Amino acid sequence: MIMTAALLGMASCLAGPPVYRNPDRAAADARPPEPVEIPFELRATGVQEWITNRQDAVSESRIKALAHFGTGIVLEAREMAGPALEEYRQAALEDPAHEDLVLEVARRLLLARQLDQALELLAAATSREDATAAEWAMLALARAELGQPEKAMEADRTAIQLNPRIIEPYQHLSRLQVQAGDAREALKVLETARKVPDADVGFLTSLAESLAGLRGVLGKDGDPLRATILEVLERARKLNTRLPSMQMKLADLYRTMGEFQTATRLYAEVLARHPELPGLRAKLAETYLRTGENRLALEQLEKVARQDVTNPQLYYLIGNLASDLGDYKKAIEHYQKCILLNAEFQPVYYDLTRVNLAAEKPEDALEVLGRIRAKFPRSFLVEFMTGLAQVQLKKFPDAIQSFNSAEIIASISETNRLTHAFYFQLGAAYERNKNMEQAEKNFRRCLAMDPEDVEALNYLAYMWAEQSANLEEAQRFIEKAVAKEPKNGAFLDTQAWILFRSNKLEEALRVQLKAVELTTKPDATLWDHLGDIYQALKQADKAREAWQKSLSIEPSDAVKKKL
Repeated sequence: MIMTAALLGMASCLAGPPVYRNPDRAAADARPPEPVEIPFELRATGVQEWITNRQDAVSESRIKALAHFGTGIVLEAREMAGPALEEYRQAALEDPAHEDLVLEVARRLLLARQLDQALELLAAATSREDATAAEWAMLALARAELGQPEKAMEADRTAIQLNPRIIEPYQHLSRLQVQAGDAREALKVLETARKVPDADVGFLTSLAESLAGLRGVLGKDGDPLRATILEVLERARKLNTRLPSMQMKLADLYRTMGEFQTATRLYAEVLARHPELPGLRAKLAETYLRTGENRLALEQLEKVARQDVTNPQLYYLIGNLASDLGDYKKAIEHYQKCILLNAEFQPVYYDLTRVNLAAEKPEDALEVLGRIRAKFPRSFLVEFMTGLAQVQLKKFPDAIQSFNSAEIIASISETNRLTHAFYFQLGAAYERNKNMEQAEKNFRRCLAMDPEDVEALNYLAYMWAEQSANLEEAQRFIEKAVAKEPKNGAFLDTQAWILFRSNKLEEALRVQLKAVELTTKPDATLWDHLGDIYQALKQADKAREAWQKSLSIEPSDAVKKKL
């Protein structure tokens, strides 16, 4: 009685996670062992029941087994892992008919890399006529670890014959076939598993996982497996399991297969019932991103950030999403948090500058650029973004100087930065600084790099129209831009203005009216131009009406003078 009580009192000292026969509970609660992967189905649950089972307490072997097991618990409590394991092994050898005990001790031996002892124990257990599929499957693991693949395959096949509803022997056997260079045989094994009737959700999800792995091994030849995997997943999903671990695994597999809509639904279902599950919101956010639902992804990531408050990369991702959605205030807030947590992460400074420019906060952008200069080496981006901020501040000479500095840096070390977009910005800065010769030069460089840049085509054509210069070339340029974007009101306004400067007034009026119609945001320049066209056509009342509309949008001394 004293021995039994002591054993019960010390049973909780057993190392390792709890072990279950139920694959659903196992997937939720068991940690994968290292370095040998022991399937959940093969781990014992009945050790404590074995201790308290007194039906054959008079058996000498049972008494010896209990004694060894109790000694093992004591030694383990004293952190004497090696001697404790030996006592557990002796306990199992004394009572090899107890499946749960044999499996648990074999598991420990495999994890401790005591492979010969594990093989000895499992060989004794499987020599019995009533040996179970789980014991044969564990024997297969031991034989494979000892470099006996043929014998391991034989043990897996025996396990499958004894109980075809355990997935682990199929998985192990197929892996051994792949290692042997016979992926086709591995596929046959998994196809056999697929034909098992009334398979549970754990079996089916694990089968789908193995099929997905084999698909990767087969390369292009594995493409037809996609339909098979989705069929298996659909069978599993129709079982309507409520276990969050299984729903998560199903969702993960659907996501792996690129079925993001289904994965999203499954993640959302689990979240509704188990919002506390770690990693769930992040996975749901990822699938939202995959399906283009960025706002929903942002909502989930913000909730993750409330729990994970010291993760700079999370704040950076939220900042990027908010920026893409045009929520610059939120983007700035999260970029700043990222910098507070990781001041050495250089990209976030540039993104913070970019968002400040998008929010038309050039002073804030220049402040961030000052921090970059103080902390990091001089770069093209610092000078280029400085130029953009100075353009917003209408400091055009300073902007030109910054752009030129950027060009010098890029010509030495970052030539890929000198793109058509760069020369567009430089040309625009020169134009706004009234240096039309340099503006034209840089716009032409832009168009030499990208002849289809419609913004450059429009800008240069409008610049010429304002000067009443190169009108034929300007007309060709704007026609090309309008052909690309026929409903762009700004492009149509340029086209009408070129026609006006070419004294083609009726045609100019038709195009200008269309430009006004297609421009949803009121634009003072378009109405000013319309007034000029009406005035040239000697329609004074309509000209006055158009100029008054222009003034209502934006005050202008020039337009007042026309009135």
